Amino acid sequence: MLIAIILAGGLSRRFGRDKLLAEVDGTNVITRVAKAVHGVADKVLVSVRDEAKGRLLMEKLGDLCQGIVTDLEDIGFSGPLRGMLSCISKVGPNDLLFVPGDMPWLDSGALASFFDACRSYGAESGSIIWDNGLVEVLIQYHSKDARFGRILEACKARSSMAKVSDTLRNSEKACYVPAGNLTDNPLAFNNINTVEDLMSPKPRGRLIKGEVIVIKSKHFWKAFEFWARGDFVSAAEVYELEGDVNASLGVHHIALHAYIDAAICLGPKHNDVLEEKIAREKSKIARGYTGDAHGRFNATHNGV
Repeated sequence: MLIAIILAGGLSRRFGRDKLLAEVDGTNVITRVAKAVHGVADKVLVSVRDEAKGRLLMEKLGDLCQGIVTDLEDIGFSGPLRGMLSCISKVGPNDLLFVPGDMPWLDSGALASFFDACRSYGAESGSIIWDNGLVEVLIQYHSKDARFGRILEACKARSSMAKVSDTLRNSEKACYVPAGNLTDNPLAFNNINTVEDLMSPKPRGRLIKGEVIVIKSKHFWKAFEFWARGDFVSAAEVYELEGDVNASLGVHHIALHAYIDAAICLGPKHNDVLEEKIAREKSKIARGYTGDAHGRFNATHNGV
């Protein structure tokens, strides 16, 4: 069974009102998203911060949604990672498809193609990648065989180091499907944070077809084990190796996060080579990207 989970726990601060209820062509944003995932999944759930928000959205969605998942009180974190880990804890193990609730131009065809690609490559986890190496980390597939317990353990222990990408990096077989393989609509994966994003949307990147990138790696978990034992130097070495593997295959977003983790492990002692790798990956991602660079590239708490 494929369970689609719409991430709807945000506060819409920059939008000025609940962005999920803003209308596009006469239909509110979250209903448009729900229609897209409803055509792909066997069951659709909405991830919300509390029961009140859940009831409001359920009224709007009707038969398009089969239930809500509220954030666990003791899960920690904030933002999308809080919702994702709460859902993994409550709903897994099942085949899970996470999508943001603020992507009004998402369509069923693109999601179905993405899901089919992940399944055909036998991936534990997967996401969508742009030609500049940026990963749509809020769109994630996890098979029922994904190591859900390990995901929860690593994220909780990593605390302020944890990022939404951790759920992908934890996978021993992750696939990254080029956006251009999935749709001809340059706005399909646009999310909205401001009214301007809704009124004057800009394509997130170039729709270029390419090979699906498959990464088989245990580096993230191995580095975490070193880190958990207090061997931060060894952890940094393995995180850097993780970054090197992803960078060599063009997954620059994940490489950046791995290099940042290596630098955090080493603290002020991290070397110029590592600093150069971080700068290089940021530069590669920034090429042709029109979105929120701060939210995507920087190592903030629960950053993506």
